[in-house]
Amino acid sequence: MESLGAVKLDHLMNIFQTEGNVGLIQTIGLLQCFLSCLRNQMCLTLFFKNDIKLCILHSKTFYYKQPTKSGVGWEAYQIKDLSGRCPEKFAYYRKLDLCYRIEHGTDDNLSNFGKCVALQSELIRIDSSNRQKYVEHILDGVTRDWICIQGNNFMVHNRMTFDDGTDMVYFNWDSSQPDDDNLPIMIVMAAAYNYTFYWHDMNFPKPLTCSYICEKRA
Repeated sequence: MESLGAVKLDHLMNIFQTEGNVGLIQTIGLLQCFLSCLRNQMCLTLFFKNDIKLCILHSKTFYYKQPTKSGVGWEAYQIKDLSGRCPEKFAYYRKLDLCYRIEHGTDDNLSNFGKCVALQSELIRIDSSNRQKYVEHILDGVTRDWICIQGNNFMVHNRMTFDDGTDMVYFNWDSSQPDDDNLPIMIVMAAAYNYTFYWHDMNFPKPLTCSYICEKRA
């Protein structure tokens, strides 16, 4: 088993959520609830209520949208990596080996992701449909119109690559995109249009405030 621990989430006390769970176990204690979460690679957050011995496992951190139900006595915990794989305050989704931190973004930051660099990480790479779906899941409730992700056509001229020049092979373009192939562009996800999270190209440089995710790759 990986080197993992758990931290109590005081800001989620007395609230919980059943829908969207990745495991619901009855008649077990807190220790067994922890062990159930550790054995489930999709488990990142757990809710537990001692008097009814109910354990609920979830695969996200509830960054943007609070759990949907309330009740006195509910406790919440988040699984943490203790191996050094993830920096402090990063979440670790073991199913995809994804070590990440969500940043809401407060300035015109289309070209400024210094916080990721300061945390020895980079803007998230989305290189599969599984990653795309998980990012949509963890950003449920996001209030920004745009989500900045890694991908551009100017590190290697006229080719869509990640920041290190690696060719991108997975895309989730909207039906009208890309539409600025002859200009320097970065990729953003559209969160404002019915939460489709389809990709759009955005001229670079351009003032744009977006939410983004820092990723620490192995």
